[in-house]
Amino acid sequence: MKKRVEHHVKLIGRALVPSTTATSRAFDGLPQGTVLRIHILKPRRKKAHRLFFATIAAACKIWPEHTEPNPDGDPEHLRAWLLCKAGACEWIDFPVEATNAVNNLLARIKADDKYPFVKTVTTKEGPMLRVYTALSMSEEAMDEDDFAPVRRRCFDTIQAITGVSVEDFRRAALGDHYGEQEEAGYAI
Repeated sequence: MKKRVEHHVKLIGRALVPSTTATSRAFDGLPQGTVLRIHILKPRRKKAHRLFFATIAAACKIWPEHTEPNPDGDPEHLRAWLLCKAGACEWIDFPVEATNAVNNLLARIKADDKYPFVKTVTTKEGPMLRVYTALSMSEEAMDEDDFAPVRRRCFDTIQAITGVSVEDFRRAALGDHYGEQEEAGYAI
């Protein structure tokens, strides 16, 4: 199988134009009229991406005690749980009696600096222990089209649990600069 090479282009009018020297060189070798198969990834909106992490950090500071999860001041723990809650996760099921296997898996996941979450679920096979882990949020794994609905579901969960809206978190973080940032497109 041929190795995939990533190239970056800009959309100018209706034309895709190379935006890097490497892409320009790759295009130079192609005959005019060559049809290319492309996979379009929309870059994330940087301001919305920063707002996502800032909101989680702020929510972590006021997260109600005795509320699932207990992030214990760790925004990464809360982020992983929010991603799982939003459906951006993978899971594996174990029979309820397989606690040793579950504990071994949890230890391996934690050793990889990830946050596993366990929930008892009922499946057609009966009660199971479901171990969840959050999916990667890297730009390669989640472009803007994939990230936006996950971000929205995470924000909705934060508001439902803390009672504080993302707008309120943003206002608190930006203070007197709120109006300027709003005009500059610092949108959710």
